[in-house]
Amino acid sequence: MIKQHFTVTGFIVSKERVALHWHKHVEKWLPPGGHIETNEDPVTAVHREILEETGLRIRLLGQPAYQYEHPLQLPAPKAMAIYDMVNGDGSLSEVHQHIDFIYFSTPDPDEDAEPKYEGWIWADEQMIKTGHINAFGRDEPIASDVSELSLSAIATYRKLKGINQ
Repeated sequence: MIKQHFTVTGFIVSKERVALHWHKHVEKWLPPGGHIETNEDPVTAVHREILEETGLRIRLLGQPAYQYEHPLQLPAPKAMAIYDMVNGDGSLSEVHQHIDFIYFSTPDPDEDAEPKYEGWIWADEQMIKTGHINAFGRDEPIASDVSELSLSAIATYRKLKGINQ
C-alpha cells in the first residue's frame, strides 16, 4: 500500500499576480507548500510553509462557512487533490502520495509583498494563460492544475478585494 502524507499548498496573490517558483525535485512551477507536521492543522501549516519558503506572512482569502464561536472553525480549502509523488518530493525519496489542502492567500497588509528569498516570480494572468513561464533561464510549461488554480486565485482576489483570516 502506498504511503499518504497530508500537505498544504498556498497560492499567494498580490496585485493580481501569483507567486510561483521552479521546484527542482518535482520539476514544475509551483506555489509554496509542504507537509503538515504532527499536531498541526492545515491552516497553521499553510501559514508556516509560506513563511518558510517565501518569508511572507499571509492572510487567507475567504472565511469559515459558519461563524459560531465553539468549536473553532477553520476556513475550508479552495480545493483538495491527491498527487502521486513517483520521484519523491525533495524531503522524501520514496514513492508516496500527497493529500493536498489548497488555499488562496494574499500577503499581510502590513508586509512588504515581495518574497524575501530568491527564486520566486510573480506570474500575472496573461503569463499564466500562455501555458508556460520563461524565467531564471528556463522556459517550462505550467501544469494544468497550477494554471487553473492560479487563475481561480486571481479571480477570488479580485472578487473579495478584502482580507479575512
